[in-house]
Amino acid sequence: KKQHPEFLQTIVITESEKSLTKLKTLKKQYEDFDYIIDKGRLGKKKMSTGILTIKYLVSIYDYISLVGFDFGKSNHYWGNFGPSDAPGNHAWEEEQRFVNKLVESKKVKIL
Repeated sequence: KKQHPEFLQTIVITESEKSLTKLKTLKKQYEDFDYIIDKGRLGKKKMSTGILTIKYLVSIYDYISLVGFDFGKSNHYWGNFGPSDAPGNHAWEEEQRFVNKLVESKKVKIL
């Protein structure tokens, strides 16, 4: 909050509507909570949470910086126990091309 006082809101960004009822309830309970359902695709596969977040952030900021985004080369933050760790759930090459275009347009800087 000291460095980015504008980050006073919690936002869930997902492509799934499975939790829509819960998300709507949370939005009613907390004025600083919101959610975004983004059903966009890169290729035929669902976008990773990272790409969904990047898309959102570049829509509200002039540019963003990325640290540690490796396009599926390492395990997810929760380890290697979830279904998204299986090869083929995300279009990593498409996501990398998407980010490269953002880098070329100076919307994204990779640190």
